[in-house]
Amino acid sequence: MEILIIGAGGVGLGVMDAIEKNGKYEIAGFIVDTLPVGSKISRYEVLGTVSDLSHISNDIHHAVIAVGDNWQRSEMVQKITGLSKNLNFVSVIHPTVCIGSDVKIGDGSILLAGAIVASNAIIGKHSLLAMGAILGHHSELRDYASILGGATVAGNVRIGEYSCISLGANVINKVSIGQHSIIGAGATVVSDIPSNVVAFGTPATVKRSRQEDEKYL
Repeated sequence: MEILIIGAGGVGLGVMDAIEKNGKYEIAGFIVDTLPVGSKISRYEVLGTVSDLSHISNDIHHAVIAVGDNWQRSEMVQKITGLSKNLNFVSVIHPTVCIGSDVKIGDGSILLAGAIVASNAIIGKHSLLAMGAILGHHSELRDYASILGGATVAGNVRIGEYSCISLGANVINKVSIGQHSIIGAGATVVSDIPSNVVAFGTPATVKRSRQEDEKYL
């Protein structure tokens, strides 16, 4: 089965590596708005832009959105869904990912090399675990949320939709983090964090509010 990779930044390259090593799909090419058709990303061609998907997806029916920003990823899902009814968003999991028992992973989610998901964890749709990210037992990463490289989330943690745990951050057990919030790189979260804020430091404290569509730090 062929698959399209939508996006060509660092996440796109990580997804390419995961697909190649997993062996379930063959990469048809990349969909990128910022590069000309026919240009190469590693060994694969750019087949077109997102707007071209209405005819590209007549022949290829599987895709993954490899975009790091949570809000941009959700906007891409909405745009593509409106353009093409033929594409199925699939999860991509690198073969080095360690997944415990009774884990649930939503459609379109990405788990990159070295990630760990402990038993009974739940990962929502179109979420991202970057390289080396850890999600503890009975924890939940909701739709369009992300845990970036080297970050560790302990057990029984709830991370709301669109929120991001940045590089190297640590979240202790039984903490809740609201929607659309950003935990800064290297932070240590020891208490609940509300929605729509930026928090960082050790211990992490709220520094300011943020808009839902605001870019990451």
